[in-house]
Amino acid sequence: SNQQQILQDGGKIMMTKEQQHEDSSYSRSSNTTANEEARKIKKNKRKNKKNVAEIPNHIIFNTALDGIARHGPPSAVLRILQLMQKTSVTKSVVTYNTLLNAYATKKQWQKAEQVLESMVRAQVKADIYTYNTLLKAY
Repeated sequence: SNQQQILQDGGKIMMTKEQQHEDSSYSRSSNTTANEEARKIKKNKRKNKKNVAEIPNHIIFNTALDGIARHGPPSAVLRILQLMQKTSVTKSVVTYNTLLNAYATKKQWQKAEQVLESMVRAQVKADIYTYNTLLKAY
């Protein structure tokens, strides 16, 4: 029929009013279905995935360690390290460098050396930041 026919006008494809209505109805229903599916997927991911804050990792610990090392008492630093050990989070070069920096900025070179020794025992490879930070302690 004439209403179902696609007309060409200057290279542009045009649809009749009936086709436009059918197309937009399909588009709306497929969008709704897609949105519902997306919501279901997100909901299932949330159910099956623990909140990131519930999963301690080296990034969270190193961030806390850095703040406490700069502004908190040394006993708080030790508690963070003990907590890392209890939760089986591996100390990285960043962890050791953070500790070194805390002692180096306070010119506590003996404690900084102890951190370096601990790093060697743990078989964590020192980097350029490790050595530069250690130099600041003297």
